[in-house]
Amino acid sequence: PGDNLASAVDSTTVNLSWTPIQYSADNGGYQIFQSTAPGGPFTIVKITPGKGISSAQFTDLTPDTVYYFKLRTVSPPHANNSNSVISDYSEAFSATTPPAQAPAVIVIDKSELYFGADLHGNVSGAATVGISNNGERDLNWTASSSSSWLQVSPAGGTNSGTMTVSVNPAGMTAGTYTGTITVNDPNAAEPTETVTVSLTVYSSS
Repeated sequence: PGDNLASAVDSTTVNLSWTPIQYSADNGGYQIFQSTAPGGPFTIVKITPGKGISSAQFTDLTPDTVYYFKLRTVSPPHANNSNSVISDYSEAFSATTPPAQAPAVIVIDKSELYFGADLHGNVSGAATVGISNNGERDLNWTASSSSSWLQVSPAGGTNSGTMTVSVNPAGMTAGTYTGTITVNDPNAAEPTETVTVSLTVYSSS
């Protein structure tokens, strides 16, 4: 194969691509060899299931590392040839995985909110909570409420954003109620941050 190219997708993944050979009849494929040194030793890491294939992907690699690859074509014995036919190795080609990125870090600008309401339907206006990402990877957050009287929107976002928090005290009796807004990203350094919300419903008197 020719036009061999290796490119890093992220800190642990490299994609290979090449131009398949013109002769695609009979069985066979491409052997792919890998090393972390330009002169080897090279270890076979994959055999493609056909000669028409033009790419491969390698995952679970080490960040911040140069990976070298070589290819060669292999045709096993068949009806017209009782011997295996193996090409020369290609020239080595390489890709460097970047350093690992630090995980996302959820940052919220408020940890507590307070609302008031009375039995006549008067209620505090909505409040906002800012969300930002203090890490390197994308923050894909979701927001949820612990109580039916407590609303939050939007229900999620990427990296920075603003949540709007409001309360609906309809049907509630006088007293103090506590709920929680939870911001979550399972891939963040700390997957969960919370906002404690207090609502005091005052009696008519």
